[in-house]
Amino acid sequence: MVAKKCIGPIYKLSESNDLSFTEPLVRVSPNPAVDFLHLDFRVKAQNVSVLLYDILGTKIRSEVISERCMQLDISDLNPGLYFLEMRLAGKRSIQKMVKQQ
Repeated sequence: MVAKKCIGPIYKLSESNDLSFTEPLVRVSPNPAVDFLHLDFRVKAQNVSVLLYDILGTKIRSEVISERCMQLDISDLNPGLYFLEMRLAGKRSIQKMVKQQ
């Protein structure tokens, strides 16, 4: 996974540790994606663990990033459904991601 900086909006994180707030911890776009995936975190990300799993739950990649907005190269993945897990400050967010040809 190749991560690149990008510019994104600034959000405030809820005081609650509950992930049931309206905005997700991170916005993933585009979805579906072809070559690159953009991650826009709601807060300045410091040591965020980003894990990518296939449909069977097998961990494919993991990376620790420290930017609010990142671009990930997914061009080498096979088309299909994947899950992105992000861990930040005791919070965990899992989002579906579709890789297209």
